[in-house]
Amino acid sequence: MKIYTFILLIAISLGLAGGAFSQNLYWVGFTDKFGTNYSVNHPEEFLSNRAIARRIKQNIAVTTEDLPVSKQYLDSIELTGSTIRQQLKWLNGIVVEASPIQLEKIEQLSMVSQVRLIFDSTVASSSSDFGYLPKVSQQFTEQASTSEYGYGFEAINMVNGISLHSLGFKGNGMIIAVIDAGFFHANQAVEIQPSFTGGRIVASKDFVTSGGDIFEESEHGTNVLSLMASNDPNTFVGTAPLASYLLLRSENVQSEQIIEEYTWAAAAEFADSAGADVITSSLGYTTFDVASQNHTYSDLNGNTTPISRACSMAASKGILVIDAAGNEGNLEWKHLDAPADSYGILAVGAVNSSLSPASFSSYGPSADGRVKPEVAALGANIPVVDGDGTIRVGSGTSFATPVIAGISACLWQAFPSASAQELRSAIIGSGSQYNAPNNIIGFGIPNMDVAFKLLLNSQDGDKCQNLEIHPNPFFDEIYITLSHPTSPTAIVNLYTLEGKEILSQTISVSQGIPTILTVSKDLPTSIYIVDVECGDCRWTKKLVKH
Repeated sequence: MKIYTFILLIAISLGLAGGAFSQNLYWVGFTDKFGTNYSVNHPEEFLSNRAIARRIKQNIAVTTEDLPVSKQYLDSIELTGSTIRQQLKWLNGIVVEASPIQLEKIEQLSMVSQVRLIFDSTVASSSSDFGYLPKVSQQFTEQASTSEYGYGFEAINMVNGISLHSLGFKGNGMIIAVIDAGFFHANQAVEIQPSFTGGRIVASKDFVTSGGDIFEESEHGTNVLSLMASNDPNTFVGTAPLASYLLLRSENVQSEQIIEEYTWAAAAEFADSAGADVITSSLGYTTFDVASQNHTYSDLNGNTTPISRACSMAASKGILVIDAAGNEGNLEWKHLDAPADSYGILAVGAVNSSLSPASFSSYGPSADGRVKPEVAALGANIPVVDGDGTIRVGSGTSFATPVIAGISACLWQAFPSASAQELRSAIIGSGSQYNAPNNIIGFGIPNMDVAFKLLLNSQDGDKCQNLEIHPNPFFDEIYITLSHPTSPTAIVNLYTLEGKEILSQTISVSQGIPTILTVSKDLPTSIYIVDVECGDCRWTKKLVKH
């Protein structure tokens, strides 16, 4: 009950938008948080116990970024007669509804660093709905009947996620925040019902309109949720059937203005404060109804657009953020959508059932040259569930993203002491083309069995700091040096990422003197795991073979 009560309090403090946007809305940024009523020394006043525990586990300090917006500044804004619609602590500002006279007063305030029109009520809106999805064909029905996962089999099998489920890791105890456009009748779909009846829908919130019903809005979020939360054996089982969920609406499909990047930020802050482990978002922004709001490719550097700044911030708070790369690959734009350019996240591209990149999947890299997207999953002709329980077929990085998000939560359940960035690194390291990433599907399709082994080795093996292994990358010789051996001999094992033993050899060691381990020149170029055990000391390292 604590988390339900806490989430209600946080929602009130955010000053969520009320009613449809019929007036101009402005972003008002502040210079600092002077006069705030909160302190980093008392995070329990503005963060849940779970959110605080996430930071402690990952050695992430509570900083002024976490503090709510200054109450003193809010009071000054209200004295102008304008209406505060949202408060955003990470971006340090507010969304206000203001007349020209009120806006002039706001601009004169010394603590105001920026005023920007983010919703122009005079501009005609264009719908951004996600289209109709056809029902599954007989071919899909026949394929689905062969597995207890039903229509969910192909997506989870492609990332080797069944191996995690078979070990009992199905997302239990993990909270996934789904930020989307609505969850039409998700609470009625048979396949998703176990998450509702089992009490695993922790909270739902509409950040577009207060008092709105997210279960009567866009069906896109229902499709996304089904790929994770479905748990109807032999019909449809998702990648995280026993995880808990926050269902958050930030996208208004009836218009497309940059206000939605700020509502997304509000939803992400809510997810953080409520203690979410994972955020999955299948929304992206480049072009708006107001041309002056449009992004350029140079903006996609992880710290320019409001949504990418908020997304990078969420990742810095120890949340594993999974975001859709975009569906612009076969259009003139071609590039990523914001916030796929964010730092510390996993942007997800789409492949088809033949493991080939989907033509629509947006291209990287980010504007500052980082590999984007990082990974890919099934996103072309993938079965999803709609609000009436009908199985349909959709395509988009929107659907590849929750596949990765759900199975990532299962992986994190297996390694609860791992940080979000350690998890991200393991998932990237397990990619099908880790050694040769590209700008279409990044490091490739993750293999959860490989990621599991990488985390297992990194957590269990790094018990000694007195061993050096070089060179890395290596060709046919590995030099092993122990500064303080606890035995005159050491056992060295070399494995593939899949756990196949390449060699096992006992070597003689002397303090500070390199011992040469000879490896076959014919060993394929790849990543290998070397495990060294000397007396009561053991050390594990990843090496690359030239």
